[in-house]
Amino acid sequence: MKREFLFEVRGYKTQNQGEQTMNMYFHYRYNSGIAEADIPNYEDLRSQALKFMDAVDPAKNPYWETLNQELCTQLKDGFPIEAITCQLLVYPDNRPGLPYEPGYHGSIHTIGDIEPLAILSPPPP
Repeated sequence: MKREFLFEVRGYKTQNQGEQTMNMYFHYRYNSGIAEADIPNYEDLRSQALKFMDAVDPAKNPYWETLNQELCTQLKDGFPIEAITCQLLVYPDNRPGLPYEPGYHGSIHTIGDIEPLAILSPPPP
């Protein structure tokens, strides 16, 4: 038996790369044989992801791939999960003084045996 969970963080405003807006998606599989009492509340993973993103130093302007790898690894190591896939999906924008980014773009990072996420644009509200 495989037990998995999926959640999103929609409309997160990051200071990285010129104050972008993005969605974050997380899909993970719990450790095999996990006891009911050991299943973490997804809100704990969500809080850790937000805390991680809030601590990003915009002066370093890290690539989305770098942030995603670090975030996904931190979640995998901090919770009883055997596999995880994380996607950062950055919104298109037309911010003054910065290069125009016409479409959704981002990074997918996967650790372990789980199908990678591949969400191309946010679903309508």
